[in-house]
Amino acid sequence: YFVGAGEGSVNMILESAGMTNLFGVKDSESFKELSYACVTADEIIALNPDVLLLIEADWDKALNKIDHLHNSSAWCAAPFVQRADYIKIPFSASALSPRNGAAAVDLVSVATHLLTGATTINLKSGVAAFDPKMLVSRTAKLLCPLSLTDMKYSGVSAPTDDSDDLPAWAIALIAVFCSLFVLVLAGACYMFAREKQGKPIFTEVTSEVAKA
Repeated sequence: YFVGAGEGSVNMILESAGMTNLFGVKDSESFKELSYACVTADEIIALNPDVLLLIEADWDKALNKIDHLHNSSAWCAAPFVQRADYIKIPFSASALSPRNGAAAVDLVSVATHLLTGATTINLKSGVAAFDPKMLVSRTAKLLCPLSLTDMKYSGVSAPTDDSDDLPAWAIALIAVFCSLFVLVLAGACYMFAREKQGKPIFTEVTSEVAKA
């Protein structure tokens, strides 16, 4: 696999975006010299990146790379593959050019979107995430298909287990009992206050009946 190493434009863009190129960290075992380097799938998987930056080129489409990742048992267990945390960047924006600044800003925006679901600015550099529904459809018949619930940025959450929740009728019954308890307690407090004032309620009622 051909990856951006620690001395080229890809590494520069990532650093400008405040991101870490795991093959560009000097004094680390994973550091690779020059602009690009050849690595194995095991090396990438072991580093477990938060997101995977895929270069989009006419001769090497980013979607073809995704097809490969989701049709390989070696890649299917990787968390970033299971979450489809992919960012595509045009080859022209990854090479040294005036577009590098906008690409760095958009990298921050897209990475934030992937990891949190939030949507921020877009400087139209070509850096972008993939449509979740499209990814689900495209990987449906591959070895490790995606689900919308796998991707934080899809806006679809996994269903929660509500088997332990109280049914609606039980909640309503508890509300009624609570209301009755409050009424009884209020009445008892009122009666106690009248007793302290020497004006018990039941004595007054008895007196009124006697007068009648």
